[in-house]
Amino acid sequence: FLFLGFWAIFALSNVMQFQPIRWDNSKLQLWVYLGLSGVTAWAIGEIYFKLRSSSRPKLANVIVVSLIALLTATGATEVLNLLNLDRHRYQLISKEEWNLGDRVRLATDPLARFVTDTSHQHPIMLRGLRPILLGYTAWAFNYGFLYQNTERDIKAIFAGGSTAVELLKKHNISYIYVGPGERRNYSPNMAFFQASFPVAFQTSSITIFDVRQAL
Repeated sequence: FLFLGFWAIFALSNVMQFQPIRWDNSKLQLWVYLGLSGVTAWAIGEIYFKLRSSSRPKLANVIVVSLIALLTATGATEVLNLLNLDRHRYQLISKEEWNLGDRVRLATDPLARFVTDTSHQHPIMLRGLRPILLGYTAWAFNYGFLYQNTERDIKAIFAGGSTAVELLKKHNISYIYVGPGERRNYSPNMAFFQASFPVAFQTSSITIFDVRQAL
């Protein structure tokens, strides 16, 4: 009955969408994979012992070894493919962002909140281990959060001016992060930030403003 349950999950996740993003059905398929791996191991064991009991131990060994090789060949091929670094150059964060994240983690309060781009791989969240005002919006949507107002507030903050100051107070912000993603997506008002807030951290392409005292 346990294994029938896994088959039921397999069938349902192929015809029903359980979360707003269709890809998330693969999370259910992972449980199916784990459950049916047990069924497969049991089946191979049954084949092996039945062949051995019929006085054909060599055939049992050949069949079982062949089945295991076939069942693991796809996974082995995928691992070898991932080890081919010349084909896979996806970068989560740069060395500059990595080092800055270390500095932020060591020099700021663990609960200090940052205004940043809504990237799923932002270095403040990924390496700095600090809370950000709004993360990846697709994830926020998937979990049912009404993030649209906060997203508008982030745009207004990067635009600068008195409205930005009020929103920084409203969201209890400690730092404003301006990096390549923020410049690309929000066109931040650097003149306003430089005139209003001291610089806490700076690299060749990133500036982090400390807004605590000004607020």
